[in-house]
Amino acid sequence: MSSISHLTVGTESHSVDEVISALEAALTDADCDPDIYEHEGAVGVSRAFKPDDLSPAEVDRSVTTYFSDTVDAGSGELDRRVGDNFRTVDSVASPELGGDRYVIDYFRINYGITPRYGYQRTEPVGTRERVEADEQWGEIQSRTADWPVSPAQLNEWFDAYQPNLSDAEWADLLALLMTDSAFHVARKLLSNIKRQPPVAALKDLTAADPDTRTRAVRQVAAIGTANAEQYSQFIEALATVDRRTRALVAPTLWEPAPVEADGTPDKTLLTELLSLTDDDVPELRIGALAGASRLYAELQRAVEDGDLTAEEAADGVLVPLMDAYEEALTDRDVRVRERALAMATESLPDYRGYLLQDWDRLPFERRWEIGRTYAATAAEPESVMDSSGGILLKSAFDGEAEAVPTLVDYAYHERGPSYEAVRQKLKRLADDEPELAMPALSPAVDCVIEGIETRADVELIAELVSRDPERVVPAADPLAAMLDADGDGDSDSKRRAASRTLKSLPAEHVPVSPAMLTESTADVFNDWKLVADRVAALAEVDPDETVALLSDLGRQLASDEDPDASPRNIARALRAVAEVDPETVTQALPDLEPLFADAPQVTRHLAISSAAAATHDVESVAPYADEIGAWLASPTALVREAAATALVAIGETDPALLSQPYRQLLDRAEDALTAESLLTARNDPPAQTPPDWPAGVVAAADPDHMVEGVMDAVVDDRRLRGDVAGLVREIQAGNQETATLALESLLEDERLYSGAVSTLAEDALELFAGAADELTARLAREDERTDRETNYSFHPRKAARPYDEALAAAAAVDPEAVRSAIRSHYESVDAFASSIPTENRDAVEQRLNDSEPQEVRTEAGPSQSSETTNAQILEPQWRETNEDIVFPDPFTVLDCDEEILTDDEPILDDLAETDQEAADVLLEMEPSVQWRFARAYDIGAVDSDGLAVAVKRYDSLDPDVRNDFHATLARTRDSAIGFAGKVDEATFETIFSPRSRNVPSFGGTYGTDAVVPQEDVALEFSNEALTLERVYRDGSNNLRRLEDDSFVRRLLDSDGPVGELPEDADPDDERVSVLTKRPIPTAFVRMDDPDEETIVSKMLALDIDTNKVERLVELARATDSAVVSEDTLAAIQEVLDELDDLDDEDSIHQYIQTKVQ
Repeated sequence: MSSISHLTVGTESHSVDEVISALEAALTDADCDPDIYEHEGAVGVSRAFKPDDLSPAEVDRSVTTYFSDTVDAGSGELDRRVGDNFRTVDSVASPELGGDRYVIDYFRINYGITPRYGYQRTEPVGTRERVEADEQWGEIQSRTADWPVSPAQLNEWFDAYQPNLSDAEWADLLALLMTDSAFHVARKLLSNIKRQPPVAALKDLTAADPDTRTRAVRQVAAIGTANAEQYSQFIEALATVDRRTRALVAPTLWEPAPVEADGTPDKTLLTELLSLTDDDVPELRIGALAGASRLYAELQRAVEDGDLTAEEAADGVLVPLMDAYEEALTDRDVRVRERALAMATESLPDYRGYLLQDWDRLPFERRWEIGRTYAATAAEPESVMDSSGGILLKSAFDGEAEAVPTLVDYAYHERGPSYEAVRQKLKRLADDEPELAMPALSPAVDCVIEGIETRADVELIAELVSRDPERVVPAADPLAAMLDADGDGDSDSKRRAASRTLKSLPAEHVPVSPAMLTESTADVFNDWKLVADRVAALAEVDPDETVALLSDLGRQLASDEDPDASPRNIARALRAVAEVDPETVTQALPDLEPLFADAPQVTRHLAISSAAAATHDVESVAPYADEIGAWLASPTALVREAAATALVAIGETDPALLSQPYRQLLDRAEDALTAESLLTARNDPPAQTPPDWPAGVVAAADPDHMVEGVMDAVVDDRRLRGDVAGLVREIQAGNQETATLALESLLEDERLYSGAVSTLAEDALELFAGAADELTARLAREDERTDRETNYSFHPRKAARPYDEALAAAAAVDPEAVRSAIRSHYESVDAFASSIPTENRDAVEQRLNDSEPQEVRTEAGPSQSSETTNAQILEPQWRETNEDIVFPDPFTVLDCDEEILTDDEPILDDLAETDQEAADVLLEMEPSVQWRFARAYDIGAVDSDGLAVAVKRYDSLDPDVRNDFHATLARTRDSAIGFAGKVDEATFETIFSPRSRNVPSFGGTYGTDAVVPQEDVALEFSNEALTLERVYRDGSNNLRRLEDDSFVRRLLDSDGPVGELPEDADPDDERVSVLTKRPIPTAFVRMDDPDEETIVSKMLALDIDTNKVERLVELARATDSAVVSEDTLAAIQEVLDELDDLDDEDSIHQYIQTKVQ
């Protein structure tokens, strides 16, 4: 995890060189050498400095930004000079997963300063229009001579928590609010003083006098509103005031006040905000669109909470929001256009959805218009998002037949921006719905004839040629010329597609020999593995050669020699061949017996191939009937369905070929899915079958056989476990007792992972009640391991909680069974509840004991008296003001002079007995963090020894790394302090290290880096440009190759490379890591053995077309954690095993979200 801070200083009326010189002079005596540089018309200063350090220089404004790559989000603060002090006058946080643009745009658009943020160092300044707007804002906000209140008075008000102003002082502050250059200073002070706008100000929003109305608008903008009615009045009045006021208050629209109110937001506010998107002030147009999208996110949150239906949330607001968004894409101001481009891919604030997530409710024509507009704007010369236009165009099409001509016209005749992406979409359509894609065949053929074809064109022709070979004949010669191509990935793919196409043409029109077609598709291996699509291409061109290849691979598996391909990759190839020629599969199966030998290793590819082969030729599959029967206990639903289809096909030919348990399937043969539908499936069954099909059917006929099969198929290997909950539910649908027996066996052998427990606890409570004894025994074993477990990334304390939840649910179903089980393993219910305390154990105790417990227990700690959990230790989440308004507080609101612990607290006595120095540090610690340490100790997350270690480690962190720790605290609460108090020093420093801030720190072990040459650095990195390097970190913070110790690159911190180039390194040879440009967790790169595979190495090894770097980022975002658990890593490994088969962006994104989050 890295948390990166930057300081950017505005130049105002000075030149960049003048500001740099002033800062260099001001910081001459600093403890460290200042790194001062030009950044986007402003001046960047190294993160070691804070705004107050700039006081000696003649500068007025600065922006400090903070970015956490763990969640791809951050925040920024604008500081304004007030006398000799710098005061924070505005701040903003980006949406989680919001990336770089949100915070940058907020300050650039509203204040004319483009801050350095995250990993972003420089960026094209863009058009003169934007530069002039930035200079305008610098001039407006740099004048201080006309301020009606002295800096000394302002600083006095800032230092007071809630200054009690006299009438005269209040009038001075309002006068300051009306001074343009001081507006944001006055706005901040007003927001500190008032929690609700004065009644008089609200009344003046409708005043006839424009000056009175302007004063009221500025007051209400500064203070905020308390309800929707007030906010509506503010929006209406805002449209009537002068341009300068509208521009100054625009930042307040980005986070509309009603978002903070309880309940579902008023939809009329959204439409009222959108009315401002026609304003002639660009800052206001942007703020209004941002605020409307924020309110739309709140409506979507209401859908998630069950307060609204999806239709209710979208009705009346989705269409006008999309209209306003499209208008913003073509706005006359480049800043509005850029902000609109960024909004398409940003998460909405406080919500993980996207602005365009619901546009499928719009008709295709409307989606297409928005997509075209986006692509055109993204292709503008100043745009930094030109490559994203195609993604939006592709997602606009949802398979509508009537839309295909529109796509064909755009891709081939109009050739609009990102037309190649639309051709790719048509190629995908040809794969899935060839008849629908036929209108694209003729223009694709014409492109080949003219020599302007893309890879997608040739592949589309290969898919459609069998439907109209005569139309393709004129392209035979240029297709044949492609067979000699050898080079990049596109040329290679064109060659194979051309071979497949020529094979389908009448022989008299093919200008090359069959042998040449075979030769052009014979290279079925890439540098590291067998490639399924290549084998399928060979099968289309030369089935006999394909049979020989597969048979030879099968013989290798059966021998002692190292096979050329793994069983998994052979199975993938077999499935790909089955899609184009099942006959080839049936001929190869006799030599592929090793693939059927291990039930837990079976993949959906082998199961689907077997189903296709059985439907085509039963005799080829019949010898494997028992092995296929064992797949009915697989935790993968698609494997079970395919196995059932194969068994039904075998049994319908001759029931005697099936063992007795599997013959029951024949009575329900109509429930089996067709082989054709299975071949088109991705990760889940293509259609819903009865809840007991097929495992429940066999379970009802032979319970012992099914339980034994489950234990054979669900092994103790997280990569193979699949959806165990789904398997158990399927068995339960057929036979309750069998499901209970299976559940008990899985619990006893610890093969039921926590995610399956949580799922079953929601909808299969009676199973846990029946398995209460084994469930409690499992909990007891987890509790015994808690104190001696050393792997803190997967601690039993975390793993036990889903089992606690399951037992609590079971106690509500059958309390006597649960009571008996607990007493047999814990002596008493009270002993159980106090061993590893959780809320669920409290619930068990309350449900099983005759009387209510007399003590209060916290979420994760031992019993405490109410006195202990009083004000000193309880989380200060809410505080009241003299306005009787409550607001959230752990970090930003709590007064730093307020103490939570006093020197007579028991916790300090306990800590002093262990370490007096730690007790002193805790007493002096900032209150916003102090209470978390106290709470962690009070609930048992750490003992006094661990608390002493955690406190001193925290105290030793430098300020920037401490921000990392704060971010982790905010996410993990007590776990971060438990982690800090228990892990060894090396592990702690690896996670919270002041060095190597932007890249994973390998800490002396090995790692895999993905690099490009310096000349290939770009905003996006193509798959072809990436090189995998297996490296280690030397003592000088350099990464070197494991194979020969040669230099790869220096480590980086947020200011650039660490240290000097080593003597043996050529500057031109230093590589650039793409992992430093994106938020990639350490766990994705670290390896314990030089030959070990990592997430990064496996991703780079995949044969996929989609961008591998972006897929890594998506996986990293899905983990949402600084320390990636073993469970999550295992889930990611499983995802990587399947990505080869997921070609389009949408299916990959959906699969990652399903499997990892």
